[in-house]
Amino acid sequence: MTFYNDWMYIDNIGEKETNNLLNYVNNFTKKLKPIDLNEKSTRGINSKQYELFGLIKNKDRQISIVKEKIKFHLNKFVHKELNLELLSAWTVLGQKDSYHTLHKHNEYNTKHIATVLYLETPPYSKDDFGNFYFLFRHGSEIIKHSHKPRKGDLIIFPVWIWHGAYPQQEGLRQTLNLDFKIVDI
Repeated sequence: MTFYNDWMYIDNIGEKETNNLLNYVNNFTKKLKPIDLNEKSTRGINSKQYELFGLIKNKDRQISIVKEKIKFHLNKFVHKELNLELLSAWTVLGQKDSYHTLHKHNEYNTKHIATVLYLETPPYSKDDFGNFYFLFRHGSEIIKHSHKPRKGDLIIFPVWIWHGAYPQQEGLRQTLNLDFKIVDI
């Protein structure tokens, strides 16, 4: 399976599964120190990021639920069995004024995908505060899109998609970020 065009799927995994994943991730973070944000897209004095790769396992039940949702959407492109190999994992916790600069997760690799799962989101706001934004190529133009995330939203996209998050209002925003390699079976 190889992708060449820009695409994105946004789905919601549901409250029960989101809460299970939140507890799963927070069991790790309470034992870890936040990483240095100087080289990361995470910004704001109220932001923390924790490296989870090596702690989260490909076969963990909680991760398998996310992988099945990803496979469901990828199968809209191709109708064959796929496997996903975890490449990286981290969680970001942000409070008021936290944001993410425009970035991408990897160089252009047609078999790698990125995911952002919203484990917590601040209360609803009618403006762009906290929106996830991304850029798509449409012919020779680049078009900006945005999404108001809700708790449980799983955003799936190729690693080359430029994206970020606007500064947020008061309240906690926590994401689980997982990048995968697509392996044909």
